[in-house]
Amino acid sequence: MNLYILLFIIPIFISLYEYICYKFRSEKSLKILTFDGSNEAYHPSVVYDKKGLFYKPYYLAITPYPIISEIYRDRWECPSIYLSNNGLEWFTLPEIKNPIDDLSENEISENSHFSDVHLLINYDKGELECWYRFNNRSKNNKCEKIFKKVSKDGITWGERQLIIDVTNEMNKNIFGDTIVSPSIIYENEKYYIWYVNKDKYHNKRKIIRVVMKENNIILKIEQCVLLNKKCDPWHIDIQIINNIYYLLIYELSEQISIWQSKDGISFNFIKYILKRKSGSYYWNGLYRACLLADDKDFKIYFSCNDYKKSRIGVINSKNLESFNILDIPNGEYKEKYYEYIYYKYVHKNYIRILNLAHSVKVMVKS
Repeated sequence: MNLYILLFIIPIFISLYEYICYKFRSEKSLKILTFDGSNEAYHPSVVYDKKGLFYKPYYLAITPYPIISEIYRDRWECPSIYLSNNGLEWFTLPEIKNPIDDLSENEISENSHFSDVHLLINYDKGELECWYRFNNRSKNNKCEKIFKKVSKDGITWGERQLIIDVTNEMNKNIFGDTIVSPSIIYENEKYYIWYVNKDKYHNKRKIIRVVMKENNIILKIEQCVLLNKKCDPWHIDIQIINNIYYLLIYELSEQISIWQSKDGISFNFIKYILKRKSGSYYWNGLYRACLLADDKDFKIYFSCNDYKKSRIGVINSKNLESFNILDIPNGEYKEKYYEYIYYKYVHKNYIRILNLAHSVKVMVKS
C-alpha cells in the first residue's frame, strides 16, 4: 500500500478509536476545591467515623497537585482536610483553614515539599490523625521526616508533631533510606505502619511494616511478602475489614491491584482493579488509591490525571470482587473531545518540556 495512503488512513482510524472510547467513558470525577485555586486534588485518604465522634461521618485528606504551576508542582502538596455526608460530595469549613500545614518561605526557597497524607481514627483517644511526609531537597539541608497533626473534632488541628526523622543515621539503619506512602492503622495502643522502601543494593522496592508504641518506641520491623504476582510497588494503602488486611498497590506499570492477608505480612494477589483507559479522565496516569468500608459498601478512591488536571475518581464494590467506576453526581466533567485530543497528543509533550526545563534549573541551582 502506498505510504501516503497509510499516512492518511492511520490518523483516521486513531481518531475513530479515540472518539468511540471517549463516548463510552463519560464518568465524572470528584469535585474538590483546593486552597491553591487549581482544584486539582491528589493522593486521597478517606476515613468513615462509624461511632459518630466527629462533626461529619466522612473525612478526606488530599494534597493539591496541579499539572501546571508557576513554581515547582509539589510546593502545593500540603495536607488539606474535607468533610462529607455521603463520601461523594466534599466540602470544607472556614474553621479548618486549609492547608492544615504549609511551607515557610525558606522551605520553598529550598525546594521542600509535603506529600503522602494518610488519615486514621484513634478511637482510644477520640482523635482524628493526619500523617504526612516532609522532604527538603536542598543540597545543604537535605532531609526527610514524617509528621502528624491531631484533631478532637475533625475541624481544629493541633501543632505539627515529628514522628520519624529519616535523615537521622540511626533511623536510616532502622527504616531504610526513605519512607514512601506510609499507611497507618492504630490498634491495641500500637501503630502499625506500612511503607514503601527501596533496596539500595538491588534497586528493588519493597513494603515494610513497623510496629510502634505511642511514644514512638519501635517494637518490631518486618518486610512484607507479595505472593502469586510480580509487583513493583510505589504507593500503598492498607485497611482491616472483618479481620482481613486488604492492601491496595499503585504500581509503576500504571495499574492498581488489590491483595489480602491474614497477618498483615504475607499478602496474596487478588486482582487488578484499574488500568489506564483511552477516553477516560484517567487515561494519562494513575496514582495512590485508598480503600473505604462503610455501612453500605466499599469504595476505592484513586488519584489520576488526564493531563489537563489532576483528579480523584471513585470505584464502587459490593463484595471486593467486582469493581465499577462511579459517575459522581455534580462531579467534574472531563474535557470536550477536541480538548481530549489536544491534551493527549500536543499538550502532554509541552508539559514534559517544561518539567525537564525546571529539573535542569534546579540541578544548576543546587
